[in-house]
Amino acid sequence: CASSFTYYGISYNTNELAGNPFINFALYLATEILSTILVLTAIQYKGRRRSLAVGLAVAGVACLLVYPIPEGAKQKNICQYSHRNCHAVTKNV
Repeated sequence: CASSFTYYGISYNTNELAGNPFINFALYLATEILSTILVLTAIQYKGRRRSLAVGLAVAGVACLLVYPIPEGAKQKNICQYSHRNCHAVTKNV
């Protein structure tokens, strides 16, 4: 439940990222498609439990890495994209 709230909170936050909001939304859509493909292959080879654990761990690390990065930096957008991608993986598992 908390993972779903985080996923939708990150999804609604796309307009607050630095840069063009339309490009940010397109990149978020691309990460959603990428995460669906990634989760299908991860479940097939590693199993549901391991892929869920890795996805949650990487999402947590990416969430913590966002805070020390200054506003407007491209690294912050990259961390937020990877955070959303990992949450999308856990949502699809």
